[in-house]
Amino acid sequence: MSSAVCWMLFGTPLAAAVLSCAGLFRDWRSTTGRVGQLFAVALATIAALYWCGSLVYVEVVGPMPPLDYGVEEFGLLLSLLAVIAGSSCFVPDGGFRG
Repeated sequence: MSSAVCWMLFGTPLAAAVLSCAGLFRDWRSTTGRVGQLFAVALATIAALYWCGSLVYVEVVGPMPPLDYGVEEFGLLLSLLAVIAGSSCFVPDGGFRG
């Protein structure tokens, strides 16, 4: 895999996390439910970094053991927790709980 593709796959979630944290920091005083929003951003960032670490492991060390889906299950769990945490901050009127 080329380094440009690796940086694009790593940089996109990282840029989204940085922008989310910057927006949350900007409106920190006027926002309620800050801990939930911070938790959602942190979980999404951890899931993306876990995925990137798994990709680096496969590229550097070698393939994962066959029929062992522990890495995929844990990554899916992290992603689902991030979605649940993020959706708990969202309200249907088009904004965020605040």
